[in-house]
Parts: sequence; structure tokens; C-alpha cells
Amino acid sequence: MAEGTCYKVFGWSLDMILDEPRWKQLPRDLHVVELWCGVMSIVLAARDKGLKAEGYDINRIPGTTDVPKSKMSENIISQEGFENAVTLVMRCMGLLWMAPVCSSWIFCNMSNTKRNTGNVFGDTTYGPVRDGNLMANVAGFLLHLAWRRGLTAVIENPASSLIFRYPNLECILSFYNAHFCVTPRCSFSTEMLGERCYKLYKFAAIGPQTSSSPGAWIAKARRKCTCPGKQHISLMKKSCDGRITGQLDHLTKSAAYPKALGECVVQAWYSEVWAVTEPSGGSETGHTTLAAAMPSWLCPDDDADDDGGDVEVEKLKKSKTPTADKMLPDASWLQPTDDGTESLSDTDSLAAPTIQWGRPPSDDEGDLEEGMVSKTSAVSWLEPGDDDDELCHIPEPPCKSPPAKIARHSWHRPGF
Repeated sequence: MAEGTCYKVFGWSLDMILDEPRWKQLPRDLHVVELWCGVMSIVLAARDKGLKAEGYDINRIPGTTDVPKSKMSENIISQEGFENAVTLVMRCMGLLWMAPVCSSWIFCNMSNTKRNTGNVFGDTTYGPVRDGNLMANVAGFLLHLAWRRGLTAVIENPASSLIFRYPNLECILSFYNAHFCVTPRCSFSTEMLGERCYKLYKFAAIGPQTSSSPGAWIAKARRKCTCPGKQHISLMKKSCDGRITGQLDHLTKSAAYPKALGECVVQAWYSEVWAVTEPSGGSETGHTTLAAAMPSWLCPDDDADDDGGDVEVEKLKKSKTPTADKMLPDASWLQPTDDGTESLSDTDSLAAPTIQWGRPPSDDEGDLEEGMVSKTSAVSWLEPGDDDDELCHIPEPPCKSPPAKIARHSWHRPGF
């Protein structure tokens, strides 16, 4: 299969997006883009430095970004919302920051999600699990897009979140040699002692390709808790019957980045990456804006028929640049596509995705409770080992140490 055509979300592959005229000719006029931005700490910190930055979140503008099928939608698991997110990424020339919703990936909801280290996919008949899985796939897709565009990209979730063990993201992050950083929220908080949350954020950073150690800059955000006596508010509570559940107000508070965290992240990226790789001149559209800052094997083909061109692998060097057979082919191992496959872009469907991959199939997949799942059927799947002749063969994931044999419902997880 051709590179960039196999991994599709809402009917879009990477090559389709990179060749789409409405995105191809967009000016690259944003230094920073923050998806799932919440209180926009990253965006505001970037603007304070005089950079152009935009945020994206379903709750950003009530009545506008949360309206289904709206052209202004920022619901990233809807067709319109996903395409709006892609527009921002295509306009970005610097840092892409993503913080997918963590509620279905953490311990306190495990009794409902059924997620654990042996079943990262969870109970896919439960709406939040299906939404969480789709968000993880969207984030993985955008990581690929960011790499192809020469961006620095970061995905954040709590340190205990199982999203980092989701096979898609895990292999993508491993292949791109992601750097990880864990830091406590309280170390950036200006709240009074006793009112601070001890929540460990985990950052996984990749790119840019021009760096001698892509993603290493994120280590600048590492801190230690210095709260005297470890005075923190509790994020969990125990009920009378002994069940442990999360305290919603405290969990919501802990998800909002303190202002100092946004400033720390932006300053680290700006000084360690942007100040070194900031492009000087070149086209402001297409894929060539960062060409001067890219290694030659990632630059657009000079002989391309179109002005912007796609970022292609032209030649390889003997340095540490990946070889053609080791470059991740835009997650082609994740999802096959053939011209006869029905497009899965009906965001109103409550049915499970037509093809289910990477998790045990459910006999009652279509018998979901009304309202349980919405707008989550746009990612095609295939379960390894499926003998259906109509489906394309998927090779093993290109992890650094691929397993000799992949069990029917288990995946190798490269160690970090």
C-alpha cells in the first residue's frame, strides 16, 4: 500500500489531507496550537510571548463549539470537529499540544470502563470507552500529521492513564522515539497550601525532525513536589460501602493547567526548539514553510507538479535518519483500506464501527442503549488474525522489538 493512504479517520488519510486544496494552500500562520485546550494555559502563555496561538475545545465557546454538525464545531470526534482540528494543525508551524479527555483511561472509572493492563480497549459497549478510544486514534493520527509537517507535538494525560498503553499510540510514540516527562501539578500551583492537587501529568513529546534529540526539550518541565507536609486535596473518596470513587470537582480542578505550567512548557519549547529551528523565509503555504529547517529527505520534491507538494522521502543519509523500510508508513499496519470499503463517516450512527480491530468482538455490538454512543463510528478497525477474505492483510506493528507472534487479543507493548 502507498504510504499515507492506509490510516483513515472520518474518511481522511494523511495523503488525502496533505493533497486537499483547502488545507494545502493554508498559510502557516500559527506558532502554537492547543487541542483539548481547557483553560488554554498553553495558548495564553504563547500569546504572552508574542506568538500566534489558537486553542480548540468542545466547551471553549458554549453554544458554538459544542453544537453538533456546526461549521464551528470543536467536538473532535465528529466529522466537522475533526476537520476543524486538522485545519488548525495544517496552519501550525511550531508546537502542537494535545490533552485528550482522560476520564475513561484512569483508575477511578475502571469499574465502568473495564480497562486494565490486560484489556486496554475496555468495554466498548460503554459510550465513554468508545469515545476515548476514538480520541486516542484521532490523537495518533494527528501525531503522524504533525511529524509529516515538521512540527513538535506533545500528548498529555495523567501519569497513570492507560492511553499511553493503547497499542496505536504506544507504537507510534515508540517509533518516533518520544521523550516522556512526569511532573506534579502542585509544583506549578500558586494556590494556598492544602488547596493544591498532587496530580502527576505525563507528557510524551516527539519532533521536530531537525533536533538532534527530538522531544528531549520536554524534560525542562520536570519538577518535584515541594509542598511542606505533602498538604494536598484528595482527588478520590471512599464511600460507606468501601468503594473508591473520584471527587468530580477536585478532578475537574486538577485537569486545568496552572498558568505557570503553560509558561514553563512554552518557554522550554521556545528556547530549546523554536529559537533553533525557526524558519527564515520560504513559502507561507503548503509543506515548504519549514523546508529550510528540515533534513533534505523530508523536504518536498523540487520537481513536484504542484506548488506545495507533499513531504516525501527523497533520499536517505547515513546519519541517524530513519531508513525507508523503518519509517512508519502512516500507521498502515493499523488499518487497511481498499477502494471497495464503505466509508465510515456517518457520525450519527450508534452502531459499532463496521470492522473491529484489536479487541475481542462483541456479540451484541449493535444492541447499545439509546444515547450511549454517538459520533464514534468513523474509525475503521480490523482485528489481527481475522480470516475474512474481504479484508486486507495488516503486517505486525513496526515497534522496535516486534513480537514473534501476536496473540489474538494481545499486543506487544514496547517498554518506555
